[in-house]
Amino acid sequence: MRRLEGRDGDTTKRYSHGRGARPPHLWDGPVRDAVLASVTFDPKENPMTTLHIEHAITDFPTWHAAFQSFQDARTRAGVLRHRIYQPVDDPQYVVIDLDFNTRAEAQAMLGFLTTQVWPSSTSAPALFGAPTTRILEPARQT
Repeated sequence: MRRLEGRDGDTTKRYSHGRGARPPHLWDGPVRDAVLASVTFDPKENPMTTLHIEHAITDFPTWHAAFQSFQDARTRAGVLRHRIYQPVDDPQYVVIDLDFNTRAEAQAMLGFLTTQVWPSSTSAPALFGAPTTRILEPARQT
């Protein structure tokens, strides 16, 4: 990945997908400003609740296959999107964020995970130890 300098001196990443890179001018200026303004998150207008999960695993591919097998359950539970992270220095640890419209949906999903998924070695084959969880909401700014 190479870095390019845009017209305003800003450094942007250059991504290549086998067909060359997107020219920096397509993202500079008014187009960029309009797109960024349209995706600004205002917690007052669109509050979101996140179920944050952290746990040790024995094997990422096994864990990920099990995680993917619950896609329909996540959709039915109201998960809007999910993110999976791993610490850069620990391939046997995962951090998952599941976003919901409401706190009640996040609490229901946590209940499902703690009673139906995590206790079962069949449903959670690569889970190692007990997960740490938190239900998060945007901080109230005064």
